[in-house]
Amino acid sequence: MRGIPLSSNASSSRVSFRLFGILALLFMLTIGVRLLYLQVVRHSFYAALVTMQSSTKEVFSTDRGVIYDSNGSPLVSNRKVASLYTFGRNIDEPDALFAALKANGITLSERTQNLIREKGGFVWLVRHIEVSQAEALKRAIPNIGYRLEDSRFYPEGGAMSGILGITGVDNQGLEGLEYYANKLLMGHAVPVSAKMDSRGKLILYDDVVINTMPDSAIYLTVDIQLQAIADRILRRDLAQFSARRAIAVAMETDTGNIVFAAYAASDKQENDLIAHKNYVTSYLFEPGSIYKAVTFAHLIESGLYNANSRLDVSRGVELHGHTIKDVVPHGMLTHKEVFTKSSNIGTVNLARRSNRDSFYKFMKKSGFGSKIGVAGMAEESGILRAPIKWSGLSQASISIGQELYVTPLQMLRYYAAIANGGIAPRPTIIGHYNISGNDYVFERNDERIMKETTANTLLDMLIATVQNGTGRKARSTAVSIGGKTGTGQIFNKKTGSYSQSDYTATFAGVFPADKPKFAMLVIYEAPKASIFGGDTGTMTFKSLAEQVTFFYNAGGVRGGIYASK
Repeated sequence: MRGIPLSSNASSSRVSFRLFGILALLFMLTIGVRLLYLQVVRHSFYAALVTMQSSTKEVFSTDRGVIYDSNGSPLVSNRKVASLYTFGRNIDEPDALFAALKANGITLSERTQNLIREKGGFVWLVRHIEVSQAEALKRAIPNIGYRLEDSRFYPEGGAMSGILGITGVDNQGLEGLEYYANKLLMGHAVPVSAKMDSRGKLILYDDVVINTMPDSAIYLTVDIQLQAIADRILRRDLAQFSARRAIAVAMETDTGNIVFAAYAASDKQENDLIAHKNYVTSYLFEPGSIYKAVTFAHLIESGLYNANSRLDVSRGVELHGHTIKDVVPHGMLTHKEVFTKSSNIGTVNLARRSNRDSFYKFMKKSGFGSKIGVAGMAEESGILRAPIKWSGLSQASISIGQELYVTPLQMLRYYAAIANGGIAPRPTIIGHYNISGNDYVFERNDERIMKETTANTLLDMLIATVQNGTGRKARSTAVSIGGKTGTGQIFNKKTGSYSQSDYTATFAGVFPADKPKFAMLVIYEAPKASIFGGDTGTMTFKSLAEQVTFFYNAGGVRGGIYASK
């Protein structure tokens, strides 16, 4: 029996079915191979991508530590600001973004624009703007976001800027105390597990509590009220004396605690540029005659000083083609009068009797030419050359405060030692600091640099200088003062010689003179009203000494100096 032949339509359907089966098999094989590739070969990559998109380890930081004055008033704190960002790969029309930002007052740098054009990843657009401005920009411009960050806020403004310094955009210390104590003030990392939604928004777990409050604090020895008073007086007198710059700094003679440190400049642009630089430890100057207190201490300890011995100072001293003279001519002076009347001729003649090596050792022991280890400030070491590098004129020049460079704080510490029976305290501007609830103080490290009898003799000479010497304008009916005037020529680096018109006018001293509790230094650079420290530095010193005395006697510091003794 012969079979029934298939129709042409049935044959075509069978071919189609087989073709579909083959295609389906190929598709399934392709899917299988692709799944095998994704799950085996690319497993690590996609696992990391899923993890990144669904969960993350976010790192927060505790806020930067707060700085307080000696009374616990905040001098610097933290506030929230916003920083705008974008992802370069999300920006289809970079020029439109740049134009939109510029219309809102934000102009991107060429480098930032290039990063966005390259279609890369995360790019900062602008750092530290007001949160309200960032909110408005985010609503108005697609594909940008912002992140809240900490920024430092200085409520007292310029009066404390030289002490506190400043931080950068990433909240790291750049100048002043912010730089010196950066490790102490810097917040520590707080890792937090979180999820991210499909839009990349961070979702914290419900049971996560993030404590970003600062866990460190610094309490200064400076009272902001007294600092502001000193700042106002210094700026007033700077203008009165038409000086280029001015510095005033005071410390407790027994503890080394700095009670104020003020700086001012006549040029506003320069003032803005150096507003956060601490000139108390970084300003280098030739001290002039206030350095004679160092020379005479060495003379006393070398047995070369006799208060009542007389010396002829009527003629200048000729040394290697130079003539050392006095501003005011004198005839015969006692050793003590050589100091109180600030005779260069007498000082040089006495200093030439001393051994230069022992003179150098005494100066080094007194803290000159080296860092003195101040707590709370970065410092310069100054310049004091060893005797082997001295010229035939050097010993004479150094004895009257030339041919060496000192910092204001080095000079101030020395005068504090005179008031403190020959013991130089370690200067500090940090009273104590707190970490995680525990209080710490710096080690004192006081150092005897001269005999007590030497210090007492010098103190008597400082008092006599104000009573009947070059420091008479420092006399006050409110507080007894002892001190030394200084007038030094400023060395011009361009000409390689001393200026004939620019001088540094200074006055360094202690008060109350009978039992000194404070040492203070006032410096004017290039004053035009008068080049002499006896006409400028004395006046400011007197005003400041009176204000300090009134302030502490009135209980300006709770539990302050007078209250605690």
